Amino acid sequence: MHDRGRETTVQFLNGKSIAVRTPYMLRKRKPRRGRRRGRGKRGAAGAGIYPVMKMLGIIAGASPALSERAVLGVLNNTFQEAEDALRREGVAISVKRLRTVSLNFSRAALHERSRRVESLASGKIKSGDSLKNKRVVITIDGGRIRTRLAKRGCRKGFHADWKEPKLFTIYEIGDDGRKRKKGFISCDGTIDGPEALIRLLATELVMHGVSEAEKVVVIADGAPWIWNHIDELLGLAGIDPSKVTRILDFYHAVEHLKAISEILYRSQSKQSQWFNRMRRMLKERAPKVFMAELAKSIGRSGNKELTREKNYFMSNIASINYRIFKRMKMPIGSGVIESTIRRVVNLRLKGAGMFWLKENAEGLLHLRCQLKSGNWDTFYKTTIEKLANLE
Repeated sequence: MHDRGRETTVQFLNGKSIAVRTPYMLRKRKPRRGRRRGRGKRGAAGAGIYPVMKMLGIIAGASPALSERAVLGVLNNTFQEAEDALRREGVAISVKRLRTVSLNFSRAALHERSRRVESLASGKIKSGDSLKNKRVVITIDGGRIRTRLAKRGCRKGFHADWKEPKLFTIYEIGDDGRKRKKGFISCDGTIDGPEALIRLLATELVMHGVSEAEKVVVIADGAPWIWNHIDELLGLAGIDPSKVTRILDFYHAVEHLKAISEILYRSQSKQSQWFNRMRRMLKERAPKVFMAELAKSIGRSGNKELTREKNYFMSNIASINYRIFKRMKMPIGSGVIESTIRRVVNLRLKGAGMFWLKENAEGLLHLRCQLKSGNWDTFYKTTIEKLANLE
């Protein structure tokens, strides 16, 4: 259903605004019985759109340049801080409008991401060559944020449950095993479960042609939700298993050694002596030799904590051959994903008094991943172009 024209206001980054009369569109619905709604009210058809504004990339009455500035402000600061910063630059924009612009943009970005994931499932995704003949590292880990869910039958109360946003990074390493400064890098994440992350990761890998990579290294801690889905990931992304090396993050392994030393010995000097010896053996000797020495130290102890720590190394024995990994010039630490979680999650989405609606957290998580991985310019341009598509 089309309207002959309505007046709307477009605001620009320089602080100026203009009034524009342009067609307004609502989806056509069959007439329904019931009370009539006034002109401009949201009815069964929901909110409409200004198609001309949409084609120009104007979001909630903000020009593309102002939209980008508003979204970047919200990604790096609270809504109130973003409003204050724009006002100091001469742009009067309310917190409510900042929220509308940023959430509309994040919904458009998430919609486009969902389309890509669906295209992977249908086999219609286009494969690129960004990772062709390159040594690629995939790291996976999770963070923590608090979500907000209204209580049933209560106007003001809400549940504030902890959720684990799961993230991945894909980056390129050189022949020396170090991350290339100007090499390929990609990052994304989701509030949903591990299955959703694996589909998202597989989509990203296929898009960039991971099947033609020279080598693929997967680094993670010992979390079962990660390692139990790696075979599924390889199948979805079409990665030859012979190209893949799985590595348990060395520094997580060391933390478990530290825990064992504290259980075995009360004296700090004996703890340090045993820990240093076992850490060196873990890094320099074959896994079987290390495990034999670990079993000898633990003995037949019935301590449940010691048994759990021993099983941790046993279940990851194929991924702790650090002597060979170093010889093959491969990274053994997951510092890249640890840094990503800190910059993407902890510095914006996690904090005292912060409670997120799931959809809003998902959107900001996705956008901050693009920003912190250095892919923002291309990402914003592509999303605005997709948003302008009226189909």
